[in-house]
Amino acid sequence: MFFLINKLLNYIVKKFRYYFIYKLNYFFRYKKERKRLIKKFLRLFILEFVFIIISLIFLPFFLILKKYLNIRIHEIVTSRIGHLMLNSELYLCKLQFKKEKNNKIKTLDIFYNTEKISNSYLFFLVKKKIFIYSRLFLSTFHKILIFFKIKNIEVIEIKESYDKNNLLDLYKPFLQIPKNDIIKGWKILEKKFNTPRDQFENKIIFFSLRDSVYLEDEFPDHEWNYHNYRDVDSNNYIYAAEALAEKGYKIFRIGKKVKKPFISNNPNIVDYANSNFRSDFLDIFLGKVSKFGLSTGTGIENIATIFRKPLCVIHVPFELSYFHCGNLIMTRHHYSEKLNRNLTISEIFEHGSTINFNYTTKNYKSLGIKLIESNEEDIKNFVLERLCSLKNSPKDYFKSELQEEFWKVFKFNLNKYNINYHKNINGFYSNFFLNKNRWFIK
Repeated sequence: MFFLINKLLNYIVKKFRYYFIYKLNYFFRYKKERKRLIKKFLRLFILEFVFIIISLIFLPFFLILKKYLNIRIHEIVTSRIGHLMLNSELYLCKLQFKKEKNNKIKTLDIFYNTEKISNSYLFFLVKKKIFIYSRLFLSTFHKILIFFKIKNIEVIEIKESYDKNNLLDLYKPFLQIPKNDIIKGWKILEKKFNTPRDQFENKIIFFSLRDSVYLEDEFPDHEWNYHNYRDVDSNNYIYAAEALAEKGYKIFRIGKKVKKPFISNNPNIVDYANSNFRSDFLDIFLGKVSKFGLSTGTGIENIATIFRKPLCVIHVPFELSYFHCGNLIMTRHHYSEKLNRNLTISEIFEHGSTINFNYTTKNYKSLGIKLIESNEEDIKNFVLERLCSLKNSPKDYFKSELQEEFWKVFKFNLNKYNINYHKNINGFYSNFFLNKNRWFIK
C-alpha cells in the first residue's frame, strides 16, 4: 500500500513540475493563455486528485467487468482536424470490417476528447458515431489503467492515418452530414453569392494551402518550426485557381487561420478562409459538395477523403505521401546542396533512411536538402491534370509506361527501407511531373 501511495505522489509531483515550472515561461509570455493555464493548475490539485481517488475506487469493478467485455479506453485527438477526421473515419471502417469477418469478441470502445476541439461541427458528426465522453474523469482513469499496466486498453485503430487495406474504397462514408444541414449549407451559399444552387453543384474546388499561422496561434505553448518545411507561398497557387475559374469552377481557399489573403479579380475565386462567413459547419460542408480538392499536405484536406472526394496533393515528405482513396500526388524537387542537383526517387529514400525518415525542418537542413516550391505553371498543370483525369476513369487516364516505371522504383524502395505505410497502394503519381522530369525515376 505504501508503494502505491508513493507512486501516486510521484505522479502528482511530475504533473506539478510540468504545469507549474515548465509552463511558467508561457504564463508570462502569452497573456491570453494565462486563464487556461490557471485552470489547468487548479484542475491538477483539485479535480485530478479527486478523480484519482474515484478511479481507484472504480478500478476493481472495471477489472471484473473487463473479464466479460473487452473494454478499451483511449484519447481521440480532437485538437487537430486532420486526425479527428481521418482517424475517426478509418476507425469506423475497421470496426465494420471486423464485424463482417464475424469477430465474436465483444468490445466496447470509450473515447475522451483532447482539451481543444478543432472543429465543433465535425466533433458533432463524430460523436454521432463514436462514444466520446468528457475527458475530466476518463483521462485520469485512463492514466490509472496505464499506471497499473492493465492490458488491452489501447484502441490502436484510432491512432492510424494511413488506409493500408483500402477500406475507404470498400465502404461508403460513415461520417455523414444530415440532409437538413446539406439544405442549410446550400442556402447559405445561394444567399451569400446570390447564385442558384445548380451553378455550384459539381463546380466547387477547394484549395488548402499550408502555412504556420494556425498552429502557432492555436498552440502558442509549443514550438512548431519543425513543421515549417511544409509551408508554401499561397501566391503561387492563384494562377492555378484562375485557370480553373475560367472553366467555370468556384474556387474556395479554405482554412481556419491563414497567413496571407488569396487575392484575385475573378469572382469565381473566394478567399473563404479570410471571409466573414467562414464557419466550422461550412468547412465540412464545402468538402462534402466539392468536385475535388488541391492541398499541400494539410489536416483539413481530409474533408475530401472522409466523403470519398478526389484530391491532388503536393506532398512532402515524398516517401510518406497518402497514396490512398485515388489521391493524385506530386512532390517538390529535393535539391541536394552537395550534389548541386535535384534528387531521384531512390536518392530521396536513401537520404531519408539516414534520419530514419524522421523529417523536420532541421533534419532536411542537416541532409543538405532544399525543398523547392512548385512554380505557378507546374501547379496549374497539376490541377488541370486532376480535373481531366476525373472525366473518365482515373485508372485508365494514369495507365502509362512512366507510371509503371515510377511504381516499380517506388515500391522497391518501400520494401528496401521497410516502410509499411502503403500496404495496398491506391493512388497515382502525376503524369505531368514524370513526363517533365524523366530523370526522377531512378
